[in-house]
Amino acid sequence: MNKHIGLTALLLMAMSIVFAQNKISGKVVDAATNQPLQGATVTDLQNKRSTVSDANGNFWIQENTDSIHVSSVGYDSFNGAVNKQKIVISLHPSFANLNEVIVSANREVQKRTEVPVAIDVISKTQINDTKATRLDMLVNKIPGVFMVDLGNEQHSMSVRQPLGYSNLFLYLEDGIPIRTVGDFNHNALIEINQASVQRIEVIKGPASSLYGSEAVGGALNFITQSPSPFLAGKVQVQAGTRGYKRTDFNISNTYKKLGIYFGGYYAEQNEPEREHNNFHKTALTFRADYAFNDNTKLVTVAHYINYKTDQKGGLDSVHFYDEDYNSFYRFTYRKTDATRIRSTLSKKWNKNNSTNFTLFYRNTSVGQNPFYSIADVPGNPAKATGQVNDDAFKSYGALIQHSKKFNSLRAKWTTGISVDYSPARYLAQFIKIDKNANGVYYQYQKTDSVLTNYQVGLLNSAAYTQIEYNPVANLRIVFAARYDRLDYNFDNHCSQALIQALLMQ
Repeated sequence: MNKHIGLTALLLMAMSIVFAQNKISGKVVDAATNQPLQGATVTDLQNKRSTVSDANGNFWIQENTDSIHVSSVGYDSFNGAVNKQKIVISLHPSFANLNEVIVSANREVQKRTEVPVAIDVISKTQINDTKATRLDMLVNKIPGVFMVDLGNEQHSMSVRQPLGYSNLFLYLEDGIPIRTVGDFNHNALIEINQASVQRIEVIKGPASSLYGSEAVGGALNFITQSPSPFLAGKVQVQAGTRGYKRTDFNISNTYKKLGIYFGGYYAEQNEPEREHNNFHKTALTFRADYAFNDNTKLVTVAHYINYKTDQKGGLDSVHFYDEDYNSFYRFTYRKTDATRIRSTLSKKWNKNNSTNFTLFYRNTSVGQNPFYSIADVPGNPAKATGQVNDDAFKSYGALIQHSKKFNSLRAKWTTGISVDYSPARYLAQFIKIDKNANGVYYQYQKTDSVLTNYQVGLLNSAAYTQIEYNPVANLRIVFAARYDRLDYNFDNHCSQALIQALLMQ
C-alpha cells in the first residue's frame, strides 16, 4: 500500500514539473514607450487557446506550445516562436493608433474614442519619428494650433485664436499647471523637459471647467515618461552647422514594486558675437513609481530646468531687405530657473470608485534684460536706457479628486477640490546703456534706481464637478461646473515719491 502511495506521489511530482516547464509567462509592452499594454490578446497557435494581458501587461499560458500570436487594437501583431518560459513582447504602434488613452479630458485615464472633447494626441511614436529639437516642431502638427518660434525655444501660442501673447492657454504637466494662476508667461514652455515627454495632449477650445480660467482657449498637457518594466536606456547626440549641439539621455528600470526613470537633455548654441544668438539649456526629470498593490500607487516626479538665451532683438526694414541679420544688441538676455515636484497617491477602492491625491511644489524665476525695453536718450545718440528684471514665485499646492461610476445609470461623476498658495515677487532696475556709431547697444551699467518692486501672495482655491452621461450608444452628454476664488495681498516696496515721478514721465 505504501509502495503504491509513493509511486503515485512521484508521478504527481513529475507531472507538476512537466506542467511547470510548459507554463509560459510574459509581458506585452508598447515598443515606443516600453509601457505595459493591457488587454492584448495572446493566442497559443498549437492549441488555439487565448488569454489577455492584465493591467501590468502580464500574461500566462499553461499549454505545451512553441509559438504564440499577440495582437492589440492599434498595434501591429506579433507572431513568433517561444523558446523560454518568460518573455517580453514589444508591439509596434500601427499608423492609425485607435486605442490611444488620454488623461486631459477628466484628469483620469480613458480611451480617446470615449471623450466628447476636441482633443489631439502627439504620441511617442510621432515624437521619436520627428526628432524635433523644439516643441513647436511637434505641436504644429496639430490642426488649429500654431506655436510661433521666437528663437532658441522662445515662443508664443495660438489655438484657434489670432496670433498674440494673451493668457488664453494653460500649460500642464501630468495635469498640474506648470505656473500658478495669475503669473502667465507666453514663453512658459521653455520650462518643459522635451526629452522626457511620453506624449502631448492638446485640448482645442475651453477646458476651464476642470482646469480654471486660464484654459478658456485651450490646454496643452505634457505627460511625463513612465518607468520601463525592464532595464532600458538611450543616449542621442545631435549637432548642426550653425553651432547647435544637443545630447539627450534616459535610463529606466523596474525592480519589484519600484519603477525608476531619469532622463533629460543639454542643448547649446554658439554663434558669432555679431549674431548675439547663443543659448544653453539643461533639463532633467526624475520619476519614481511605487505600487503598494494592484489598487494603490504612489508616483513622484521632479523636474529641473536651467535656461539662458541671448535676445537677438528686431531689425529695421533697411537691414532686413539688405539681408543683414546681425543683431543690434550685445547683452540682452532671458534666463529661467525652474524646479517642480509633485507626488500623487492613486487609490482604486473598487471597480467603480477611485481617488487621486496630489501634493505639488514649484519654484520658478525668470530674469530678463529685455531688448524691447531699450529706449534712446533724446539728444544723445550714444546713450540709451533700459531695465533688468526678475519675476519669481514659489507654489505650495494640493489637489484631491474622486471618481464614481454609476453603471445602472450609465454615468460617471468626477469631482475635486484644489488649493494653491504662491508667494511671488517682481523687481525691475534701471540701467544705462552705451550705443556706438553703428547703432549697436554694446554695454550697460546697473544703477540703484528701482523701477518696480513688489511682492504678492496669491491663494487660489477651486472646486469642480463633472458628470458624463451615456444614455444610448454613441451619445455622451457632459455637464461640468467649476468655482474659483482668488485671494491676494499686494505689498508695493516702491516709495510714493518714486511712483509719482514715474506717473509724471
